[in-house]
Amino acid sequence: PDDYLVHVAVADMADLQRLVLDEFTARREVARVETRLIFQQWDCGPLLPPGERPATL
Repeated sequence: PDDYLVHVAVADMADLQRLVLDEFTARREVARVETRLIFQQWDCGPLLPPGERPATL
C-alpha cells in the first residue's frame, strides 16, 4: 500500500474532523488516517537542552 502525507489548513478542529471523516475516510482507497497537529512554527533556530549553548564563530 502507498502512504501519503497531506498538509491541510482548517478553520478549527471541527473543520478538521469533518474533512477527515467526511472526505478522506469516505474514499474506499483510504484504509487508515493518522493526524498530527502543529500549533505554530518555530523560526528562531534549533532548540537545545538546558545548559547547552550553540558554538560561536
